[in-house]
Amino acid sequence: MALGMLSCKSPELERPGVPISWGMRLNWEKDEAQINPNLSKMRELAMRNLMLELPLKADSAGMPKVSIDVPRETTGLLSTYRNKLQLAFCNTNEAELFPQGLPENIEAWFAALQNEIERNLSMLALTLPERVIIGGELAPVAAQDNAWKNMLDALRRKYPSIKFSIGARLDLFDDTHLATLSDELAIDYTPLVGEVLKAESRTENLRIADIALRAKRPVFIYRANLIGEEQLLQLKNRLRFWPEDVQLAGLCINSLYATIPARDDHAYYGLADDQEVLDFLEAYRRATFTDGEE
Repeated sequence: MALGMLSCKSPELERPGVPISWGMRLNWEKDEAQINPNLSKMRELAMRNLMLELPLKADSAGMPKVSIDVPRETTGLLSTYRNKLQLAFCNTNEAELFPQGLPENIEAWFAALQNEIERNLSMLALTLPERVIIGGELAPVAAQDNAWKNMLDALRRKYPSIKFSIGARLDLFDDTHLATLSDELAIDYTPLVGEVLKAESRTENLRIADIALRAKRPVFIYRANLIGEEQLLQLKNRLRFWPEDVQLAGLCINSLYATIPARDDHAYYGLADDQEVLDFLEAYRRATFTDGEE
C-alpha cells in the first residue's frame, strides 16, 4: 500500500489508549539491584508495565548467549508490585552478537538462541511475560526465514500465552517477511528529535504503518528512544500520525541502562528531571485508562 493512500484521523493528536511501558536493561550483575526501586517508582506513577531487556552476545564459540540472566527474585518482585512483564533479548551492536558475520552453522545458532530464551523463561514460570522480543542489530541473520519461523513456532507451541516477535529498526522490515513471521511489528524507533522533525516523524510512522498493514500485524514500539532534548515532543510524535486502522499495541520508554528513565536524571535517556514528560504521562494515563492503571 502506498504511503500516500494512508491517512490519519487526528494528525495533530496523540493516539489514546496506548499501553506505556518503562524499560530497563541489565548490563552487569550489579544492575539486578535496580529492579526493586524501578518497580517502586512505577507503582508511584501507577504504571505497571516493565520491559526487561537482557543482553544478547556471542560466546567464545560464536553462539548466542544471554550474558545476564533474568534475576531469580524477579518473579517475587513482580508479584509484590503487581506488575506486568515484557522481555527483550537484544544486542546493542552487530559485532557483539556476530563477531564473524553470518554464523557458519545457522541451525546450531538458532538452536542455541532458542535454548537461551527457554532457559530464561523457565525462571519466570509463575509470571510469564506477555511478550518476548528478540531484537537489536540482526542484519547477518535477517534473511534466515526458515530458521526464524521454526524457532518462533517452537517457542509458541511451548509458551502459547506469549507473543513472540523479531525486533529491529524499520529498515530491516522494508521487506515484510520478518514482520509476517512475528506476532507484532516490534520497532526500535529511529531517534528523531526537534520541532523541525515532526515531518520526519510522520513519515517514519506512516512507513511503519504501511508495513504493519501489509503484514497484518499490530505495532509495538519496544524502544521509543526518547533521547536528549525535547523529549516530550519526541514522545508525542511517537504517538501521533498513525492511521486509524493500525493497531498500536504499546510503547516502551526504554533505556540502555538499568535505571528506568523516570528515575534517571543524568543519562541521555533520563526523564527524572523532565516534569513536563512526567505530567504528560500522568494526564495521558488518567485520560485513557479508566481503571487508573495500564
